[in-house]
Amino acid sequence: MLSLNAETDAVIGLFGRCYERRPNGFDAPTWQLVALPDPGAMSEQDAWTMEALGWVRDVRNRLEQDLMNAPKAAAAAGETVDDS
Repeated sequence: MLSLNAETDAVIGLFGRCYERRPNGFDAPTWQLVALPDPGAMSEQDAWTMEALGWVRDVRNRLEQDLMNAPKAAAAAGETVDDS
């Protein structure tokens, strides 16, 4: 696996610890914050870290939405999607 830099690795590691993938009814699952990276309240967290985690969350949520919509888009275009 390609390692971009130490900060990227740290944020991805924190994301796995701080977020959970949650079902969302008939919509795509979403990634939701379930723990803070450091002890203390939200206002005591490092702003850069929280912004980076939010960015990763947004990307992961978008990917979940795209994965859910891929079969619909392919069907509309007359294509088939291999789910294997």
